[in-house]
Amino acid sequence: MSESQDQLQELACAYGVAIDYWDYSGIHRIVSDETLRAVLKAMDIDADTPAQVAASLKMVEERPWRRVLPECIVTRNDDNYWVRVHVPHGKAVTVTMHFEEGGSWDLPQLDVLVAPREINGVLTGEATFNIPPGQPLGWHRLTAQVEGDERPYTCPVAVTPARLGMPNLRDGRAWGAMSQFYANPSRDSWGIGDAADLATICKWVASKGADFLLINPVHASQVTSPLENSPYLPCSRRFWNPIYIRPDAIAEYQELSDKKRKKIAELREEAQSSLSEAMPADHPGVSGSGGHFFSGDLIKRDPVWKQKLAALEIIYQVPRSDAREADYQQFLEEQGPALEQFATWCALTEKYGLELPEKWQTPDAAQFEKCGGKLRQRREFFKWLQWVCYRQLRQAQQVALDAGMKIGVMHDLAVGVHQLGADHWSDPEVYAQGISVGAPADMYNQLGQNWTQPPWRPDRLEQQAYEPLRRTVEAAAKMGGALRIDHIMGL
Repeated sequence: MSESQDQLQELACAYGVAIDYWDYSGIHRIVSDETLRAVLKAMDIDADTPAQVAASLKMVEERPWRRVLPECIVTRNDDNYWVRVHVPHGKAVTVTMHFEEGGSWDLPQLDVLVAPREINGVLTGEATFNIPPGQPLGWHRLTAQVEGDERPYTCPVAVTPARLGMPNLRDGRAWGAMSQFYANPSRDSWGIGDAADLATICKWVASKGADFLLINPVHASQVTSPLENSPYLPCSRRFWNPIYIRPDAIAEYQELSDKKRKKIAELREEAQSSLSEAMPADHPGVSGSGGHFFSGDLIKRDPVWKQKLAALEIIYQVPRSDAREADYQQFLEEQGPALEQFATWCALTEKYGLELPEKWQTPDAAQFEKCGGKLRQRREFFKWLQWVCYRQLRQAQQVALDAGMKIGVMHDLAVGVHQLGADHWSDPEVYAQGISVGAPADMYNQLGQNWTQPPWRPDRLEQQAYEPLRRTVEAAAKMGGALRIDHIMGL
């Protein structure tokens, strides 16, 4: 291996890019230089020539020395973490930890000798401070005060648990079932399994002694046809798919006139008929002798969503009670600007499709406010859909716990998002461009797999204090009692 290849591999390792792997037949594979360069390019790292590799390697080696404090610190509460602080050589520095719940204390400096380095013509020293074990969990903040420098230097600090605890299980063990619940519509649902069906399934498996029910992701898909059939290619992992709403379980449905209820009943029948059309005429799900749940071979999302959307638009017009309005406003406050952007994306893609016109390919709140009232009204409608979907899915978890489950619903976090989806549209900088998540060849697929999902950039996540990752995991975890993360690449 040449010196330039050694340096290229060293550069890849510095950015967390794997340089080798063992394939499914047990052969050790070395990642090609071409692939390493392509991945580094997706992270804006120049590596086309030996000179560029050398320059990029020097840049990454010196990167921590160019900052007083790191971009972000993540440590466990049982770790002894060393914080490396860089200041002009010979200058004194004080580092203070400010806790999320209030209070602060100065970190002790360790007697660690590190030779100074010249950075941009300045002789720079490294001082080492200690975050000892036993710190409170949470997102805290470090500040550094450098002698003779009045500028504030700050750094977010995450203190995580050493491990997540388990619930109080029977004999320390638990068993459960898995359900693609969208494939189990009941006779009361709309041709596709929904949140109410999920609650019913939870009751049933709980009656058999199960402590959890694992389901496929309920992440948000596009809002117009053709809908994506795979729950593992969502448009957003921060929000939820309103196709799982049970319209007639919404509180405001009870306030509808008889005429509007009749209209919604007709829409439900039309949605159910799409499932019947997908099954043989003598199928028990059609004849009515097959029990509570349908069991057809095909799910037709597009006609189901068309009818359900029409019903939801009718219910949306009903004024909410004071209590319901307060709950809705609380939800909007909790979700914040992220929901505003997601609902904006929904309104735009409903009108233009996933491939938005150039002027809408990046979020522009000011420009959107200048649009016609119809687009803004649709944004409000899509915000309301998220509230309803969130509450109904959360209710399924409560039903599971009330039925005796120790864990309840185990949700599933997809490995990535659609390249034209809302998450990528809202924050494209955090995604690597020009490459996609996938898997190498294995015994099931000798050509490997391309999942067409842009991967997150670890460096950009660190710069944002892992905010996109935190909110994505939070959105999935708060819906149930456990979370499955799809593939190691999800981390």
